[in-house]
Amino acid sequence: MTSRKKVRKSLNLKVDLIPESNSNRPGNRITPRFITIDNTDNTKRGADARAHALYFKSSHAQKRQVSWHYTVDDKRCIKHLPTNEEGWHTGSSQGNSQSIGIEICMNEGIDQKNANHQAATLVAVLMCDLQIPLSQVVPHQHWSGKNCSSVFLNRWDNFKNEIGSIYDNIKPFSEDIVHLFAEESVFAGHGKGDETVEHSPFCSLPYIPERQLQTDIDPEREFLIRMNDSKWVNGTILHYHFLDNPSHWRGATEQKEAVRQAFKTWKEVGIGLKFEEVSDPRDAEIRISFDYSRGSSSYVGRDALNKPPEEDTMNFGWDLTTSHGRNTALHEIGHALGFKHEHQSALAGIVWNERNVLEFYESNHNWPESKTRHNILNKISAELVEGSDWDRDSIMHYEFAAGLIISPPGYETQPLIPQDGLSPADIEEVRRLYPAISEVDGALQSEAYIQLEPYLSVLVDIIPGEQLNFVIRPPETRTYTIETIGSLDTVIVLFEDINGVPDYVDGDDDSGFDKNAQIVSRLIRGRIYYLRLRLYYANGKGAVILR
Repeated sequence: MTSRKKVRKSLNLKVDLIPESNSNRPGNRITPRFITIDNTDNTKRGADARAHALYFKSSHAQKRQVSWHYTVDDKRCIKHLPTNEEGWHTGSSQGNSQSIGIEICMNEGIDQKNANHQAATLVAVLMCDLQIPLSQVVPHQHWSGKNCSSVFLNRWDNFKNEIGSIYDNIKPFSEDIVHLFAEESVFAGHGKGDETVEHSPFCSLPYIPERQLQTDIDPEREFLIRMNDSKWVNGTILHYHFLDNPSHWRGATEQKEAVRQAFKTWKEVGIGLKFEEVSDPRDAEIRISFDYSRGSSSYVGRDALNKPPEEDTMNFGWDLTTSHGRNTALHEIGHALGFKHEHQSALAGIVWNERNVLEFYESNHNWPESKTRHNILNKISAELVEGSDWDRDSIMHYEFAAGLIISPPGYETQPLIPQDGLSPADIEEVRRLYPAISEVDGALQSEAYIQLEPYLSVLVDIIPGEQLNFVIRPPETRTYTIETIGSLDTVIVLFEDINGVPDYVDGDDDSGFDKNAQIVSRLIRGRIYYLRLRLYYANGKGAVILR
C-alpha cells in the first residue's frame, strides 16, 4: 500500500483561490459526485499551473466566466476553488453543479507523462476522500458532447486504469494527507499566493457556556473559581475510550496507538493522575473519535463531564503519526487535563495584527471571526493564568505564520514555531497542579493522607488551586455525611480503595454559591476511602468534617 505521506509529497499541492469577489467564482455550494477531466488546450511555453492561477484573476477570465478547481502540470498541482463550490468548466449547468473540474496542462516543454500521472494521483485521492467512484470520473466530452480532452480521449481507458491502480494502493484510512482534503482544507482552501503551501491544521476548542455563579459574587472569588473549575482533583484515574460508532469516528490502529503514547508521555513526567483505557464509553470521562471531516479538538478538563456518554469529548482530524500529529495528541490531552491555549495568556504580552490574523484564518482554515477570537485573539486574564512567564514552546501554543504578531518583536517576518513535545515549563506546571502520589506496589500510601475521623473537623489551610487529601477508615458500617464548613468554594470527591486503585464513589462542587460541598454515602467498616478536596476560594477559615 502507498503511504499517504508519499502521495502528498508527490502532489506538491499549492493553493491560490480565485478571490470571492471575482465574477468567475459564483460561490454556489455543491456536493460533488463527479470528477471532470480536461486539457487546458494551451500549448504556449510557460502556460503551466502557475500561469493559469494568475489568469483566473484577470479580467479576461471574468469576462469568459471560466473557472475550475485544480490545474495540474508536471511539477505541481494548484487549487483554485474549494471542492464544495461550483466552477464553470463543463459547458453544462448539470456538470458544473455536480463535478470537480481538473485541467491538465499541455504547454510546450512539459513532461506530459508526469503531468498526467500527477492528475491521476490527485483524482485517486479525491475519489478516496470524497467517496466518488471511478465510474464517475469523466472527460469533458461527457457533459459537452464535443471532442474535448482531445489529447486524452485516445488514451482515456489507460488514464482511468492508472487512476484505479493508484486508488487501489492508497491506504484505506485518511491518515497522512487527510488535512489536505478534509472539510477545513480542501473544501475551504488555504493561503492566497501560488507559492503558499498547505498549513498545519489547528486545534479548535469547543464553545462552552460560561459557568453560572450567583449574581452578587465577589470579583476575586469569581476569577479564582473560573481559574480552577476545569481542573481534576489530583489522584483521579481518567478513563478513556476509543469510539467505534458511528463508523466514521473509528480510528486506525496506529492512530489509537499514537494517542496511547501521548497519554504515556504526560504520565511519565511524574504526575498524580492516571490514565486507563476502558471498553465501555459509559465508563470513560474522555471519549475519543477520529472524524476527519472536522478538525482536532477537546473539551477542557471537567467540562467533558457535561457530555452524554454517546458523544465524543476529544476528536482528531488528521494523522497522528507525523511530528505535527504527535504534538496534536499531546495538545488535546493537555486540554483534557484542564490547560487552555498558552498564546491566549495575558502574560504572553502578544500584540496581534488582528486584521491579518482574521484574514489568515478565514482564508487558510475557513474560520469565522468568532472562532478565531475564541481560539486566538481573546486573552485569558492575567489573574486566571497559572504560572509566571510566557512559554512560547508550550505544547498548548499554536504555531503562527509571519506577519500575525506585532510584538514581541521578531515575528513580523519570521514565523513562531514551538519546539516539538512538552516544554520544560509544561512539565513544571503539570507537576505543580497534579503532584505525584507515592505508591508501593501500586497501592497509595495512606500515610501521606490526613486521617479524617468522625465528628472531628480538619482545618482547610491551603491556597486557591491547591488540594488536600484525606483517608477515611470507617469505625462502623453506616451512612456518613462528609461536608465542608465555613466560607469555602471547593470540589470534593470520594473514592474507595479497590485493590490499591481509587474507585470513584461520589463528588460535589459548591463553588459560586453560598452553600457547602456535601457527600452523603454508606461507608463499610474495614474498607479504606479517600477524600480529595481542591480549593477554589476561601473567605476566611474553613474546615472539612466527617459526621
